[in-house]
Amino acid sequence: RKEIEQADSLKRLEDLYLPYKQRRRSRADSARERGLESLANSVWDGRLSGGQLAAELNKRVGTHEELTSVDLVESGVVDILAERVAESVVIRDIVREVCQRSGSLEAKVISKSEESATYRDYDGFSQRISRIPPHRILAMNRGEKEKALRVKVVWDFERAEERCERFLRLDQHRASELMGRAVNDAFGRLVNPSVEREVRRDLTDTASQHAIQTFSKNLRSLLLQPPLHNTRLLAVDPGFRTGCKLVVLDEQGQVLDSNVIYLTGTDDKIAAMRRKLADLITKYHCRVVAIGNGTGCREAEQLVSQTLDEHKLDCRYIIVNEAGASIYSASDVARDEFPELDATVRGTISIGRRLQDPLSELVKIDPQHVGVGMYQHDVDEKALKKSLDEVVESCVNNVGVDLNSASAALLSYVSGLNQSMARKIVSYRTEHGKFRRRADLLNVAGLGATTFTQAAGFLRISDGTDPLDNTWIHPESYPVAQALFEECEVSWQDFS
Repeated sequence: RKEIEQADSLKRLEDLYLPYKQRRRSRADSARERGLESLANSVWDGRLSGGQLAAELNKRVGTHEELTSVDLVESGVVDILAERVAESVVIRDIVREVCQRSGSLEAKVISKSEESATYRDYDGFSQRISRIPPHRILAMNRGEKEKALRVKVVWDFERAEERCERFLRLDQHRASELMGRAVNDAFGRLVNPSVEREVRRDLTDTASQHAIQTFSKNLRSLLLQPPLHNTRLLAVDPGFRTGCKLVVLDEQGQVLDSNVIYLTGTDDKIAAMRRKLADLITKYHCRVVAIGNGTGCREAEQLVSQTLDEHKLDCRYIIVNEAGASIYSASDVARDEFPELDATVRGTISIGRRLQDPLSELVKIDPQHVGVGMYQHDVDEKALKKSLDEVVESCVNNVGVDLNSASAALLSYVSGLNQSMARKIVSYRTEHGKFRRRADLLNVAGLGATTFTQAAGFLRISDGTDPLDNTWIHPESYPVAQALFEECEVSWQDFS
């Protein structure tokens, strides 16, 4: 009990629990069933010298149907002692220390096939486990999973074995030869494989956590990009075979027009494409062209740049990350939003809206598909989803949401709300018109006082009847705010 209370790490607790852990039947279990545990304990405690040990071994012959010789009795005792060595808390600490200092991760390409070519940089790879970067660990794990690489932990287990022998004082032990066999068996059969599994697991856990943290950090930066509000723009989804899809969006992100141009053809055809592009920009007074960064991006950029120069248009262009746009275009959210439009047009709209309001648009897409992380399929999917959802929720609540313009996807990330309640709020808004006060939320079916208290502070109404509804001040604090205005002789109706 004292050791458990003094355990300073989860690993220490696991080591203490190891002898009692339910597991598959081992060779030591079989030896115990044959009645050899008491003899093994006597050997471990050093109570038997050479002659006494030989006599005790002989006594056990024939006591069980499987114990037909001294060698079999001796082997059973060694099995019990080896397991005891492998489960010793102190010895496991020694092994971990040696492995951390001397261990390396080595990889080798199994075959020279085309599938293995991806991992050719890892053929003959070796690096200390204390220095190997997280992305390499995940890459090697993937190669091993695809049966392209053979990965193993190489460490100085002979040194660990020597330290173990010193700890057990085998040179002074009365049954040093038998104990030496047990230590040797423990390291070769039990300790080495166990250490390799533990090291690989720890390296993978650390690398996965790093990958998830990096993904989350990148996602936060992407979501919190400054929006380009009140800007009319032309969105371009580049493509060769089916052409570049064009969509004109007004200041609120509503579709004004759409068209298609092609990046290939004769000089006359390309000139005609530039004129078509210029006509759209001029007709709708577009101030920005948002170009998706997919296939054909550079060719589309060149065409747009030439058009702006040739027609001397007061307009600029920006390259936009279009990762996940195609997934959004085929989603239920996109179909509900634009039921009459083709999927390719919906994807182009998403590209443009990402520039106008990144947060509002990107929350419509599963965070795993926004293209800001590496090795996302090699980490724990549940942990990744939890972390990314927390980032999105944090960003949404940090920025706040306009109650009268937010989509159900955006509202669902507001504290206290879920997808079902977000849809109810949007349905109520569609049926009854804009919310005039935060308190009107209580009229939404199923939205009670507790949910209102959680969500109200993150929902704003820009053109409502109460100016405080457009601030971070929570409705619970309105009386305090109004008293403060009166104390300062400020009219709260004029507050902004």
